Amino acid sequence: MALFNDPFSLELSVRIGNLELSVFINENIYMTNKESVSTPHNHPDYELWYVESGVAYETVDKQCYRLIEKDFILIPPLHTHFQNVGYDDIPSTHYNFRFSIKTPKKSDRQTQQTQAIQSLLAHLQTERFFHDADGIINTFFKQITMEIYHKKAGYVHVIRTLSSLILTEVFRLLGAEALREIFPMDELRYHGYEKTRIDEFFRRKFYLPDVQITDLAKDMQVSTRQVNRVLYKMFGMSFTKKLRQMRLQYATLLLKDSDKTMSEICQHCGFRNYPYFEVCFLREYNMTPTEYRELGKRSAKQNHVYKGLPL
Repeated sequence: MALFNDPFSLELSVRIGNLELSVFINENIYMTNKESVSTPHNHPDYELWYVESGVAYETVDKQCYRLIEKDFILIPPLHTHFQNVGYDDIPSTHYNFRFSIKTPKKSDRQTQQTQAIQSLLAHLQTERFFHDADGIINTFFKQITMEIYHKKAGYVHVIRTLSSLILTEVFRLLGAEALREIFPMDELRYHGYEKTRIDEFFRRKFYLPDVQITDLAKDMQVSTRQVNRVLYKMFGMSFTKKLRQMRLQYATLLLKDSDKTMSEICQHCGFRNYPYFEVCFLREYNMTPTEYRELGKRSAKQNHVYKGLPL
């Protein structure tokens, strides 16, 4: 039996990271499979069709999908689809709502964000079949129906938030690489934890000659593109420059405070060969490693003389 007999309609503006969306909810948000049987149709929005219980059938572009509890299907715009009872006639209840995504205009400057949105839209061009194993989306839908039913103060705001949470979970399940670009990384900049995590990574890994940006991306569980974006925001430099800076700073310490040979220092700092190490050092400090060590020795000698200590 339908939960809502009286017609109603909500159109909500929702923002998820860099995505701007419109969510459409009406009295058909919760229905049984017999109530939702429909004729073939399409519309210019995405439709999310989620099975709460039982077995349901959805046909999309002549392909019939059998959905069980916690299964859901995401139907792209203008794809012909309809619901039918199915052959086993097992009762079911389901949720559904529609949404649209604001697409970048052709005149918009091609930024990483617009490219990410276009990439995500490309992932959504065909119907997607998912399983909500933990029942998270089911919980959010149930809360939406309760908010609509009781209409307490602020219920529209709560529904907007819950809709945002549902779509975030759906996009997470997509597993699209572009998804990581949708969510702004500013939050990382304001969390000392993330900065500490990055610093710790470089302290642990800088001496390894094979360390790459993909290692840091894996450690942070973000894309390599995002890693560089975060590094530029936090440190004003790329992964390669940050790594080289760490290596060179450690090299200055070894040049001043150890008797290691140039070759040994080169290896201890993660440089593959001495010529490359020397070129990097010269660019950073306007002198070669050997000149830097000699300068250090002269400075130490002058300090000793100044303090009246024996040479």
